[in-house]
Amino acid sequence: MRRALILGVLVGMLATAAPAAAEFGPIELISKSATEQAKEAKNPAISAAGEYVAFQGAIGGQVGVFRKNLVTGALQPVAVGPELPEGLTEASASAPSISADGRYVAFTTLQRLDPANDPLVPGGKLPAEERSSDVYVADMSTSPPTYELASALDSPGAGCEAGVTEAGPGAPLGLTYATEKGSMAAGRTALSADGREVAFVVQAESNLTSGPSGSTPGVETPEGQVAVRDLATGCTTLVSAERDPESGGMTTLPVAGGAMATLGPQAGGASLSADGTTVAWLGIHIPAQAPALADEAAKMKEREGGLSPAQVYNEPLWRRIADGPTAPTRRVVGGGDPLAPGCPAAGSLSEVACQGPYPQLVEGPESGASRCSGSGEAGWDLLAFSSVDVVPQLSADGRTVALLGSPGGFTNVYLADMSAGLSRREALGQLTREVPDPRDPCTGNLTVQSVAARGDIVDLAISPDGERIALVTGRQQFPLAPPNLLGSPPSAVGLTELYLLDRETETLERLTGGPGGAPSLSGRSNLSAREIQGAGSPSFTADDRTIAFSSVASNLVSGDANGAGDVFTITDHPVHVERGSSAISPPPAGVSPPRRRWRISVSASSQPHGRVRLLVAVPGAGQLRARARELPVEGSGHAVRTLSRAHRRARAEGVVKLMLNPSPRARRLARRPGGVPAAVTLGFTSRGHQAVHATVQVRFVFRAPHGKGSR
Repeated sequence: MRRALILGVLVGMLATAAPAAAEFGPIELISKSATEQAKEAKNPAISAAGEYVAFQGAIGGQVGVFRKNLVTGALQPVAVGPELPEGLTEASASAPSISADGRYVAFTTLQRLDPANDPLVPGGKLPAEERSSDVYVADMSTSPPTYELASALDSPGAGCEAGVTEAGPGAPLGLTYATEKGSMAAGRTALSADGREVAFVVQAESNLTSGPSGSTPGVETPEGQVAVRDLATGCTTLVSAERDPESGGMTTLPVAGGAMATLGPQAGGASLSADGTTVAWLGIHIPAQAPALADEAAKMKEREGGLSPAQVYNEPLWRRIADGPTAPTRRVVGGGDPLAPGCPAAGSLSEVACQGPYPQLVEGPESGASRCSGSGEAGWDLLAFSSVDVVPQLSADGRTVALLGSPGGFTNVYLADMSAGLSRREALGQLTREVPDPRDPCTGNLTVQSVAARGDIVDLAISPDGERIALVTGRQQFPLAPPNLLGSPPSAVGLTELYLLDRETETLERLTGGPGGAPSLSGRSNLSAREIQGAGSPSFTADDRTIAFSSVASNLVSGDANGAGDVFTITDHPVHVERGSSAISPPPAGVSPPRRRWRISVSASSQPHGRVRLLVAVPGAGQLRARARELPVEGSGHAVRTLSRAHRRARAEGVVKLMLNPSPRARRLARRPGGVPAAVTLGFTSRGHQAVHATVQVRFVFRAPHGKGSR
């Protein structure tokens, strides 16, 4: 009896108090040495273990990339050069990423740290013009650090897959480029957790595939290609490969005209998952890379005429390179969805079954999907040359994609589940929304007041497990709930702020700001609406608890006096609910204690994409099985069908979590208004005890993952 009571209380605690509440500690200034604050710092990347932060900045007369040891406080140069009067240097480095243990740091630089393998740009007239940007990885276990060129061809004798040129005897491994633009990496997301795989983008025409053993011998590789270098094997994989339109299979040919969009100052990179299996990028020339409907492809091609690469129709793309050279490139969003269940082979955009989440994207600016009619912009992100970072962000396993996009005119946060079997509509969820405003944003300037209601979200990061998203915005009103805003918005409009969106607790919380809930302020009072970007570049540790970020705000910590950007961290110290102790006196002599009742109890909740989560309190070790069956509808005439099954082994007394994943039929029914009701029968068997059962009614309802996610 007592044990059953405790189980009932425990289930109640889980329903009301789990997971533990978050309690964020004070913001800490990271970009400083033992004697001075950095003149400027930005673009941080924190190691998974939380011991190191790499960032770009200027300190002690040096400019480039540094690594800060958060345990000892030591600041170590990664790749730096002398600071010139104008604040620039040929040796500068940028866009750092860091391995899980902090040993390796990837970055982009003009400096030739490996002169034997890093060739000059042919025909350059000045030293600066002869140097192309390249991607390097520093090994910080040596002093000074040792460097390895990542934007390179296959190493001789490495036995790599076909498609990337092998360097000949004595030839440099580094790529050669037609211009000094060279290669670049995306900050925070370019390096795998083990530090051995690096994603980068080739910005200029190059020899990536043009050598005798390459896939385009004698023909230079077009600019705008995505590649991954495996430093352990010496192999470089061309990720942005063309798709054979006849067979539908992948080739080893680079994408003609370029594979990726070049929107904004930070948008020219690709994201690599922590496990090194998956790459994502904002792609252009979509039909050349992924399946598209015939009329959809024609509309895309029609729109390309006369547009710059920054204005060509674009969509985020995803490829799991761990599955080998035949692995397809997949669309994350999709104006059309030719692979959706029910879409015929010759389907078109006019058929609902073939439409993706935003079919209006391919229609052009006149469809109303653009901020300004006739702007000439197209695609998923409509903010050409803006400050929005549109590099898709990946969970550690690459299966979840967090991204920014503006299909409705203002940038919001979206989340996509790349699990097999989901249509693009089922897979995509919108997590934020702006406040509707009838004013025309093209004729009325973006004012400080409108930023609070409709301001763009300019940056984001996703935690390794995909449950938390850090986002940066000046917006103060969040009408889409859940997530529910905790606390109050800033008392006035200031700089952009850092927020944490927790999918498990369905909450949104502001993490930055001045004392007493004041907005983040830079010390300048004459900021225009376009100059309010304060926070940026959020980066998570592996446990989701610590976030590194940059900000130009001067009131986040006391003593911040450089009047420029800095790097900070903030840590979530969860509040744990401790169960109180209790004691029961022994029974009177001669009275037998009551026999314990062997039973189970269960609670249920609907989850995104039609899933249902069960929390089952079990009395001991055993096998737990669940079966969900459609509730009979009077007069329907059809048999009751099984919608889902699940089972799990309980190792001891406690609460077991079961996730009911809907069958294809259940998923279709869940999309109906109100979903589909079902009865779940649970059975628990344990050696030495009779089987016990419980029943609970649930509802499979399809809903976008606004907040609470499934596991």
